Amino acid sequence: SPYLGYRGDVLAVLGNAAYGRPAVAELVEELGGVELVLAQCQLDDHSPLAREWGLWTIRNLCGVSAKVQQRIQGLEVVSSVDSPELRKMGMRLELDKGSGKMKLMRSEEGEEVDGGPT
Repeated sequence: SPYLGYRGDVLAVLGNAAYGRPAVAELVEELGGVELVLAQCQLDDHSPLAREWGLWTIRNLCGVSAKVQQRIQGLEVVSSVDSPELRKMGMRLELDKGSGKMKLMRSEEGEEVDGGPT
C-alpha cells in the first residue's frame, strides 16, 4: 500500500464526488464499483477511516441512484467471514441456510446468542 490510510482517502474522494451526482453513481454501478466500496466497510487497522468513508460513499451512491439500491438489494450472503474480534470474545457468525440470515454463535458450544444480527 502506498501509505497508511490511503484507502480511506480514495473513498473520501469517491464519496464526495458521488454526493448529489447521479451520473457519478451510475458510472460507479456500471463499472462494478458498488461491491468494491462495500468490501471496504469493515474495520482495518491499516486504513482506520476506510469503513466510515465507505459507508458515506454507499449512502451517497444510494441517495441518487435506484440502480445502486437495486444492485445492493440483489446481493446474497454466501458465507460468514471469520472475525478476530468475535473470536477473542468466544463468538462466531454462522449463516442460517434456511433464512439466509447471520446468527451469532458461541464458538465452543454452537449455541445461538440472543440479539444476534438479523
